[in-house]
Amino acid sequence: MTDIVPLRKNVRFQLLWVGSAVSQLGSELTRLAMPLLVLALTGSPGLTGVVAGARTAAFLAVQIPAGVWVDRWDRRRMLITAQGLQAVVSALLTALIITGQIQVWQFITLAVLDGLCAAFIGPVQDTAIRGIVPSGQLHSAYAQEEARTHAAGLIGPPLGGLLYGLGRTVPFVVDTITFLAATLFYAFAKVPRRPADEPQTPARDDGQEQRPNRRSMRREAAEAIAWL
Repeated sequence: MTDIVPLRKNVRFQLLWVGSAVSQLGSELTRLAMPLLVLALTGSPGLTGVVAGARTAAFLAVQIPAGVWVDRWDRRRMLITAQGLQAVVSALLTALIITGQIQVWQFITLAVLDGLCAAFIGPVQDTAIRGIVPSGQLHSAYAQEEARTHAAGLIGPPLGGLLYGLGRTVPFVVDTITFLAATLFYAFAKVPRRPADEPQTPARDDGQEQRPNRRSMRREAAEAIAWL
């Protein structure tokens, strides 16, 4: 019987956790810096709210169908792609700020793209933990995840305000770096591509694999909305 590795020595989980922590911290850095920047450039509190609301609306609109897609698509590729796209969005925003060419519609567009990426990253992270952590350690693993979320929420906004005081672009440069680092951590973590308990594909009489029956994605998404 193989001994279970302690959670602190589970390299794949710790890489996933560090990537999540770095990514979460980067997102929290701009939680305060972004409204300050929009307000400074436009002088309109209303437009500041529109930018923040656009990201939230995109995140909420896609989160439930994203959870359904996560059960069907390649999770490792999805996580790395979504996190990499967040890094690209942050880098584009940083470049626009540096050049002084940023406009309100660009703020809104990039905020929507960031929200869409975040909607996919969350479900993949949650389900990936079950694929790399033994069932007996899931309680501790999710507790560590919660600690990460709350710590980033406490540290990120004031740190973002401090960095903004050093320069308007500073928190966004740091945000881009954290997203890039998180992408690398996720790649090294080797998140399972499929659920560990996914049923094996049965073979037909002619020896060919038979595609498993699945309910439609629309129906599963509708059930999630109804439950919510």
